[in-house]
Amino acid sequence: MAEFVEKQEFIAAILQLSREGRSGFISAVTENNRSIMLRFHDGLLIQADARSRDVLDVICVLNDSNRIKFIFSDMVMEAQPSIMPIQQFVDAIILGSSTPSVSAASTSNTGSHDLLTPNRLTTILGNYIGLAAGVIVEQAFEEHDGDIKKILNHIWQAIPDKEQADEFKKETLALIE
Repeated sequence: MAEFVEKQEFIAAILQLSREGRSGFISAVTENNRSIMLRFHDGLLIQADARSRDVLDVICVLNDSNRIKFIFSDMVMEAQPSIMPIQQFVDAIILGSSTPSVSAASTSNTGSHDLLTPNRLTTILGNYIGLAAGVIVEQAFEEHDGDIKKILNHIWQAIPDKEQADEFKKETLALIE
């Protein structure tokens, strides 16, 4: 692995990978000894890991860091949807915010919210129903074509315990309001 570099150099590398449309992964360690993994397909950020597959965890780790040691490995990646636009990801790191702002351009007319990615919802739902969360979230996204209200309603109805369904509903609504 390379030497530690300033966070700005790391961000520049991410932007360059995206512009060049490269596929592969970045393995990185912060000066605080926190590991992250970013996966790209054709320049799109398709996965971000730091303890969990929640992009917000990665943003928090990077917000708490000034120096990062990283390496990019070219690799053929399976096509997957982007978990967050690269510029929004980078802006969240630069601005030091774990809750990236959602501009009008990134919010569709269906009311969807960039923070409620399939990975994020699977993580949250997993706290309530365990391993079935991934299947339920995937099914909701497939059936409701990005309409976040319908996706959330689908998920709420799949939670067998009414109290847990209500808690999940409050938690997810707080993210989009």
